[in-house]
Amino acid sequence: MTASTSETVATYLTNGRRLQSRATVWFRASVRRWFIFPLVALITLLALSSTLLGFTVIRALLQEAQDQMLLTSSEIITAGFTARIQETSRLLLQSAQFDALIRGLDDNDAARVARATSDLIRLYGVTAVILTDASGFPPSPTDDSLDRPTVPLPGDGSASLSAPARRALAQMLASARSDALIGFGSDGSADEPVFCVAKAVPGKSYGAVVVGVTTRELLKGAAAATLKDYLVIYDADGSPLFATLARSASGLAELPAPPAVDAASAGADAAAAPPVATARVAGASYRYVVRPLSVDGTLLGYVGVWQPSKLIFQAAGWARWFLLGTIGLCSALVILLGWQLAGRVTRPVTDMARAAWAFAEGDFTANVSETAIGELALLGKAFNRMADQVHAHTNVLQEQASHSNYLFQASAELGRTLDLDESLQTAAEAIYGLGGLAYVVILVGRGELGPYTCRAVRGLPPEVGARIYGKEYAVPLWGVMARALVSRQPLTIDDVVAQNRPQPGEFDWDIGGSVLLFPVTSANEPSALIIAGTQAPRQFGEGSLGDMVFALARIAGHSILNARLYQEATRSQEQLVTLQMISRVMASTPDIQAVLNVVVREASEIMGGSPAWLYIREPESGVDQLHGRAGMTSPELWTGVNQDAVAWVLRAGQPIFYDPQQPLAPSPILVDSGMAMCVPLEAGEDTIGALIVLSRDRRRVFIENDMIVLRTLANSAAAVLQTAHLARRL
Repeated sequence: MTASTSETVATYLTNGRRLQSRATVWFRASVRRWFIFPLVALITLLALSSTLLGFTVIRALLQEAQDQMLLTSSEIITAGFTARIQETSRLLLQSAQFDALIRGLDDNDAARVARATSDLIRLYGVTAVILTDASGFPPSPTDDSLDRPTVPLPGDGSASLSAPARRALAQMLASARSDALIGFGSDGSADEPVFCVAKAVPGKSYGAVVVGVTTRELLKGAAAATLKDYLVIYDADGSPLFATLARSASGLAELPAPPAVDAASAGADAAAAPPVATARVAGASYRYVVRPLSVDGTLLGYVGVWQPSKLIFQAAGWARWFLLGTIGLCSALVILLGWQLAGRVTRPVTDMARAAWAFAEGDFTANVSETAIGELALLGKAFNRMADQVHAHTNVLQEQASHSNYLFQASAELGRTLDLDESLQTAAEAIYGLGGLAYVVILVGRGELGPYTCRAVRGLPPEVGARIYGKEYAVPLWGVMARALVSRQPLTIDDVVAQNRPQPGEFDWDIGGSVLLFPVTSANEPSALIIAGTQAPRQFGEGSLGDMVFALARIAGHSILNARLYQEATRSQEQLVTLQMISRVMASTPDIQAVLNVVVREASEIMGGSPAWLYIREPESGVDQLHGRAGMTSPELWTGVNQDAVAWVLRAGQPIFYDPQQPLAPSPILVDSGMAMCVPLEAGEDTIGALIVLSRDRRRVFIENDMIVLRTLANSAAAVLQTAHLARRL
C-alpha cells in the first residue's frame, strides 16, 4: 500500500468517525425522542385497554366451555357406569358361581362355598357376601337364629346395606321375585361402596344372599377412568357414599345433596340437561353436575362429576400473559423499527468505515452496502471489487495450505505403522477423509491376473461393505482393473455412463458417476489397487479433488508397500527360525512315525495353521502312506486335485502351486502362486514322498517365499527319513 493510499484511508476513517459522532448521533436521538417514544406509549395504552376487555371476554368463554365439557363428561360417565352396572348385575345373577354359592350354603358344603366364593372374587371382583333374614336385614354376628355356614364369607359381620338397598331388598322378597339389583352397600372398609345384587333363598332361615362388587371394579373400562379423581357417588336418598374429593366422613358430610328426583320421574328427566352448580369443599371451589343413576327404570343413586374452578382462572391467566407478551413483542418491534429508521441515513457511511477498518485489519469478507447514491455508491462498488479480488486469492492460498497440512498429517499417520491391515485401513480413511468421495475400496493381491482381495472399505452402506470385505475378485482381461494393473498407471473414468466403463458385473457395488483406479506397484509388479469413486460425474477432472486423491494415493501406496515388505520379511524370518528349530527336533527324533508327525505339525504351523499332509512312498512294502494332522485334515479336504498334484510332483520331482478347487493345470510348474502347495521329498535322486499344504479358508495365497520355506522343510525331513531308514536296516 502506497503512502497516498494510506493517507486517503486515514482521512476517510477520520471523516467517518466525525460524521458518526456528530450528525448521526443527533439525528438518531431526534427520531427516538419525537417519533419512537410517543408511538410506543400510544400502542401500550391501547394494548392495555384491549387486554382488560379481552381478559373479561375470554374468562366468560372459558367458563361456558368448562360447563359444557362438564355436562358432556358427566353424561358419558353416567352412561358408562350404568352400562357397566347393568352388564355386571346380569352376569352375576346368571353366573353358575352364584348358583353354586347358594347350593353350597343350602348344603352347608364348606368346600363348595369356598370354591364358589373364590371364583366370584376372581371373575367379578366380589368383595362382600351378605346373608339377610326374611325381611331383608343383615343379622348381627351374634344372632344364632340363622343357619350360618361354617365357612367365613367376604365381609361377613362387617358388610352392610344402605337404607335404599334394604328397602329394595324387602320389596324383592315381598314381591316373590327371585333376584334383583338392590343398590349400594359397604364391605366393611371405608374406602369405597360396593354395588349389590341379591337372590332369594326360599325354605331357609335366611331370606336372601347378597353379593357386592366394588365400585372401582365397575368403573373399569368406563369413560370415568380419566376423571376418577373428581367423582362422587350418592345413594337413592341422596347421601354421599364415595367421593374422591374428600376421603374422610366429615368431608362427605360437606358435600351438597343432589337434586330431589324420585324414581318415577328419573326416566322422564334423563333427556334434560342438569344444572351446573358451584360448591366449596375443604376450602376449594368446584363446579359440579349430578345426574341420576337409573337401571331399567329403577333409581339406584346419583353420580356427580366435579372439576376445580381454578382451571378457569389458570386458563384466563395464561391468556392474560399471552396478551401481555404480545403487547411487549409489538412494542419491541416498534422500537426496533425506529432504530432501523434512525440508522437509515447514516448506514452507508458507517458501513464503509467499518469495512475499511476491517480491510486494514486483514478481514476481506466485509463488504460495503451499495444502497447509497452518488459518489458513495461508486466508492462502495470499487471497494467491494477490490476486497473480493483479495478475498479470492486468500481463499486459494488457504485451501492450498489446508490441503498441504492434510497431506502432511496423513503422511505422518501412514508412516506410523508397519502393520499391513492397519496401513490399509488408515489409507482408506485418509483418502475418504478428503471429502467429496462416495467410497474408497482397497484391493490387495499380486500380479496382473490376481485374484485380488478386498481389505479396506469406506463410504459404502454397511451391508454392502460387509458383503464385499474379504471377497476375492478376479481380474477380467477386458475390465478396467486389468487395464490399470497392466499399464501400472492411474486410470480415471470421468463419466461412467457416457464412457460405458466399467462393464456391468466387474464390480458388485454401485460404482457411482466417476471412478479413479490407482495401482500400487513394487518392482514393476502390481500388489494393490486403490479404487475411489464419486456420485456425480466429472469430479476428478474439475477442481483439486483428483490431484489430492492422486497425491494421497501415492503416499498411501508407499505405506502399503512398506507394510507388506515388512510383513513378508517378518514372516520369512520367523519361518527360518522355525526351520532351524524343526531341523534340530527332527535330527534328535529316532522314531520314523514321530518324525512324520513333527513334519506335518510344523508344516501346518509354519504356514499359519493351514491343513497339511505328508505322502510317503514305501518301496520295500509297496504300500504308500498319507499322514495328516489330527483335527485339521478332514477327509473332505483331500480331493482328487490333491491326488493329481501329488502324482505330478512324484513323477516330475518339482514343487508346484495349484488350486484344490480347480482342475490341475497342464503345466503347473508355470504357476507362480496358488491356494495350495505341493513339494517333493527327495533323497538323493529318488523322490520318496510329497508335502502338501492348503490355504485355510482360502484367505491366504501362497507365494514363492512360502515355497522356499516349505521345500527347505521337505528336504530336511527327507534327509532325516533316509537316515532313519538306513539305521533301521542296520
